[in-house]
Amino acid sequence: MDAIMKSDDIVSALLCDKLSDRDLGTLYNGISKDGKIILVGYRTQMFTHLAGEIVHELRNPLTVIKGFIQLCGYTKEYDKYQPVILSEIDRMYTILENFLTLSLRKSKCQRMNPDEVCKSLISLLSAECVVNKVRLDYDIAYSESVCKIDLDKIKQVMINLLRNALEAFDEHTGEKKIMFRGSVEDNGYRFSLIDNGPGMETDVLNNLGKPLFTTKAKGTGIGLSLCKKIIADHQGTFCISSVNGKGTTVSFFLPFVSP
Repeated sequence: MDAIMKSDDIVSALLCDKLSDRDLGTLYNGISKDGKIILVGYRTQMFTHLAGEIVHELRNPLTVIKGFIQLCGYTKEYDKYQPVILSEIDRMYTILENFLTLSLRKSKCQRMNPDEVCKSLISLLSAECVVNKVRLDYDIAYSESVCKIDLDKIKQVMINLLRNALEAFDEHTGEKKIMFRGSVEDNGYRFSLIDNGPGMETDVLNNLGKPLFTTKAKGTGIGLSLCKKIIADHQGTFCISSVNGKGTTVSFFLPFVSP
């Protein structure tokens, strides 16, 4: 909300909608205070982003919960997956609390071995792949060094990336495969998700990560931009490469921290 101006004059039009090239719209509303008219501008794009982020953030744990409930239907091992389902419900409550205060939770990073983080993510990834009949392979390299990691946030990134990969598969893909790889590089650790889906054309690839850009009929255009922000908050880097007709690789790099 941006304060535009104050005026003692009577405002003939207290409400109007102004469109511009740089915004979805600006709403001006008159508010009476101490006998004065205060014009306040509301940027509707901000509310669009906020609504999109709320929907997107709640869809992530709901996707996980749905996947594990479906898996329980196949395996009948309800007690085995109940803790994960309850933890995702708790995460939904946390997300709602964050948005009710109109501010996202600050990262709570801990020193962690990145290979152990990878191992903790495999159960989430494998459950989703089983439900969607996708083959999951993984190759996790051991690391003696540690990174500063907010596990909940990194989990959120990986769920986003996995969902994007699963939704990218089409009927022309033969055996659907995803590779989850953790590799040690100079001064850091790289987390990679590689699929053999249809890939992307250059113009789509160039627009990925821009707020509200999406190629999905029901997409919000928020997911990748949030992922990039989370990795940036970890002082890391985010990378997407794709070959049309062959598949896509999405990875992020987190720097090692001193002992």
